[in-house]
Amino acid sequence: MIRNIHHDTTYANKLFQYMAFGLPLLVSDCDAQRNLVINNNIGFTHKANSAHDFVHAVEVLYDDPELRAQMSKACIQTFYTQFKDKMVTKDLQNYYQSISNDF
Repeated sequence: MIRNIHHDTTYANKLFQYMAFGLPLLVSDCDAQRNLVINNNIGFTHKANSAHDFVHAVEVLYDDPELRAQMSKACIQTFYTQFKDKMVTKDLQNYYQSISNDF
């Protein structure tokens, strides 16, 4: 990813989707994403525009299943304690609850 003011100050929605599913994040060192990942121990950052740095982070995650499991648990916990109510409205939660009773 190329760093710019937009990437330094916002989050991509997919980050929260990945967190909710317990997928450790691998993000560039843009400020917003870096802070999210580092402050919550939910993945790794790589230097923007550095394929070498990206590949190294992927290798670390791939080679360490225990680390992946720890980060996965932290992703889920972080999403549900810090972001769920901001990302999923009560109306949507109520709708999902109502249709889940049909299964």
